[in-house]
Amino acid sequence: MPTPRSTEPRRKRRLKDKLADWVLGPEGPQRFSTKVSSTGLVTYVPCMLLVVYCGWAGLTPPQLVVPIVLAMLLTVAGFYAALRSGWSRRFADAGLILPQMLASITWDAIGYVLMGAAHAGMLMPAALTVTYGVFALHGRGAYVVQAYAIVVIGGTMAAMCAIDPAVFPVREAVMVYTSFVVTVLMLGWTGRQIAQLRQRERETRAQLGATLEQIQQRATHDGLTGLHNRRHMQAALAHHLARAERDGVPLALALLDIDHFKQVNDRHGHAAGDAVLAAFARIAEATLPPTEIIGRWGGEEFLVLSTRGLSCDQLQAQVDRIRDRLLQAPIDVPTGKLRIDFSAGVALHRRGTAAAALIDSADQALYAAKQGGRGRSVIAGAPALPPAGNPDLRSPVHAGA
Repeated sequence: MPTPRSTEPRRKRRLKDKLADWVLGPEGPQRFSTKVSSTGLVTYVPCMLLVVYCGWAGLTPPQLVVPIVLAMLLTVAGFYAALRSGWSRRFADAGLILPQMLASITWDAIGYVLMGAAHAGMLMPAALTVTYGVFALHGRGAYVVQAYAIVVIGGTMAAMCAIDPAVFPVREAVMVYTSFVVTVLMLGWTGRQIAQLRQRERETRAQLGATLEQIQQRATHDGLTGLHNRRHMQAALAHHLARAERDGVPLALALLDIDHFKQVNDRHGHAAGDAVLAAFARIAEATLPPTEIIGRWGGEEFLVLSTRGLSCDQLQAQVDRIRDRLLQAPIDVPTGKLRIDFSAGVALHRRGTAAAALIDSADQALYAAKQGGRGRSVIAGAPALPPAGNPDLRSPVHAGA
């Protein structure tokens, strides 16, 4: 039976993932380090190809080609084994980037000696190594690579000029070395400029991200209480209302209104009113489970939206827990301590009910709670309860008064 076409890309992806796991290791920091650092090992490829070409062209003794290529392959294999096994992670430079660069430059110097008349060609891989080191390393590491390349290549050229001036003429060496040094220094300068630009770009992005986060926070949260604002709550209500209509998940909400809030402002000042709102928000948010959304609906009125399919009775119990916590925690205001209460109306969405109708149903239940004596929660459609019997809870009072 032929394999469906839709499964072929899947199989290819699975094969690709398995190959990546085998070559680079499992997903995580080790794999990332191996992947990035293995890029530096690629710089050995042009060196090995150059050695093979020089042996084929008769520019270097053919009997040296195989030993040199094998030695380079062993160097690459050693670094790969250290990276792939995770052994390199015991060092600060987990990718062994600096040791790789130094080893590569050392091999470039060895190649300079062995390539005979083609020795100048080995300076190109050295410049390539320095280029990679400048961009892969930061700070002192990049300077070390540059200094090592200048000193090792310069010392090797000077030694060969003294040992075999016929093949390594001094005048040619001076010209080539000067060009090499200028190239290395320019690469280092360019790399530092690019690194600074990238750092500024990262800082700018971080500042923009922080600014956008502040804008989003201000756009969706109330500045005084820190709770979601009315705009966000309207969007959340629309989202969960659509889900309730689609999936049939129960959706309950509650409107909470602080009792006698005007008296708080009139008797104790607007600073006290702000303190009451902030304290109420803090206590309510700490009391409700993370699955319930609470926001400031307007003034001293707050909206609680259940997102986990609570019934009216269950949401009423959550609201009453807020009241219990609030009554047990007098609020500090400039004039002393106040104990406050609130009324609440709870409503349950029914299929086909619009958001405005659901809010209106909760608002009517809230009005019934106010009419019933305040300091209570009423479920929309439930029988009216008798007025509250504790007069102290019907207006804000000083704690302990």
